[in-house]
Amino acid sequence: PATTKGRRDATNVPAQSLTLMNDPFVINAARDFAKNAKGETDSEKISGMFRLALGRPAENEETAKAIAYLQGASAEQTKALTEKLALDKDLSKSSKALASILDPIRDKILDSREKEEVEAPVGPKPNLHWDFAEGWKDVIQGIAAHPKNGARIENGVLVVRGGGYAVTDKMPISFREKTLEAWVKLDNLNQRAGGVVTIQTPTGSVFDSIVFAEQEGRRWMAGSNAFRRTKSFGGAEEKEADKDFVHVAITYQSDGTVAGYRNGRPYGKSYKTGKASFPKGNSLLSFGVRHLPAGPGRSLDGRIREIRIYDRALEPDAVMASFGGASDYVSEKDLLAALSPDQKKDRENIVAKIADLQNKLKVYDDLDSNSQTGLHDLALALFNMKEFIYLK
Repeated sequence: PATTKGRRDATNVPAQSLTLMNDPFVINAARDFAKNAKGETDSEKISGMFRLALGRPAENEETAKAIAYLQGASAEQTKALTEKLALDKDLSKSSKALASILDPIRDKILDSREKEEVEAPVGPKPNLHWDFAEGWKDVIQGIAAHPKNGARIENGVLVVRGGGYAVTDKMPISFREKTLEAWVKLDNLNQRAGGVVTIQTPTGSVFDSIVFAEQEGRRWMAGSNAFRRTKSFGGAEEKEADKDFVHVAITYQSDGTVAGYRNGRPYGKSYKTGKASFPKGNSLLSFGVRHLPAGPGRSLDGRIREIRIYDRALEPDAVMASFGGASDYVSEKDLLAALSPDQKKDRENIVAKIADLQNKLKVYDDLDSNSQTGLHDLALALFNMKEFIYLK
């Protein structure tokens, strides 16, 4: 059988299994398997995992090796958590230092705007724009959306619930970079994995989507086929979208950077991953479902007021302007122009330090705070054993 060290030591894993081991679906399945391991002791958890995966108890040698690995992983994780907390503390301190420089400048700019009665910035022009108060066609190119399973326009908003959704005609635009943007109100915050707006191939085999609470409860995420372009933004839990419409946008840059925004402001942290292109005439949009074919666990329950699609990744200033230009928003460009030379130098040093700390923290992105890291790797090893593959 394969070693219990999973990804850390694959010397005994068949070569053909390595692809399976790194598949996003398998990794997520292993994580869930580890979290649901039953038992009070490591031995009990190991025994239960072997029985569920292989239909047999672990042999004595397998149990001994697995326990030794878990104990080592636990010590390693404790050390890693301590390091992560120190980095988090340093990052928080640096962020406060940056705010102490920028906040007074921002207040001065806002005071000046109020006196001069400066208007909010004009938003960017989208390539496609569904304002459901205007009906089923986008107001720029006239591309139609078609309601399915009871979806309807009511009082100027698209209502999707109980499996209802809408699908557009194929789009006469190609997308490499892109921005998905929507104003949405949810029926409840406990729903999981429904899509607000999705760009996809006609079959849904490749898609990118604004999704609510798929991997993390009450949080927005960038959904994608087999999670290939999906990671946690680390944004705050949603607390208001069941009471009022919120603005959610996700941008996709040509270098694979994915960034989320909520009500015009950055939502958590951006990340870099793979990228997907959608050729002209071979992609469409769906509203209210994560991807086609529609089915249980993919539908959203709520209301969508507007959807805007861009063939480019909007800059943060443009996202805020599209949201409506919050009265207390000041662009980075305006802030930099108002800083003194000494303040600019201090800012540059702090920004560089923050970037360094964020890069160091990426090492801990997959660190499981509930001490399941070792079990996760053990689950991966079980999934990649010849015995499991032949049985399943």
